[in-house]
Amino acid sequence: MKFLFFMFLALASAPTGGELTERTVPTEEQTEAGFTVYRIHGVEPPLEWQISLYTELEERGIEWYMPYAVCQVWQESRWNRWSDNGRDKGITQQKGIYWSARAARYGLPGADIWDVNAQFHVYSCMMSEYIRATGNDIGRALSLYFYGAGDYAEKYVADVMSHIEHLEEVRR
Repeated sequence: MKFLFFMFLALASAPTGGELTERTVPTEEQTEAGFTVYRIHGVEPPLEWQISLYTELEERGIEWYMPYAVCQVWQESRWNRWSDNGRDKGITQQKGIYWSARAARYGLPGADIWDVNAQFHVYSCMMSEYIRATGNDIGRALSLYFYGAGDYAEKYVADVMSHIEHLEEVRR
């Protein structure tokens, strides 16, 4: 029951996010700071996607979540923008039946579910809400993203967290 309360709290009280920002190269500040590019399981997701994801997380004040987000996107789609299991679609595996409402709620009415930047925008808004609603408890926030508790959610959290061992930082 507590879990449902946190899910309700996350959805009912969270901000709706900001405008979608497209960046395809690191900003001057990021370059000077040595923008961190990640490689996971030997695969380096495209730089422009990593920057887009980081930018969306940063705009919500959760840029510290980036290593976990890289792992979560790996778990969801292996960083495949065309991933489709018949129900969940795109790089962050958004449920098709909820996409239009979510995209509109977060300021992107009519966004294409296959648009990587739109997916990162919606994903970061959702994770920001879940992280705040759970007091920065990453495991519980991941469970909320997975839609539930129980054995499957526990396995999902464990799977996402296990990818941390396979995450490499590549300085640019």
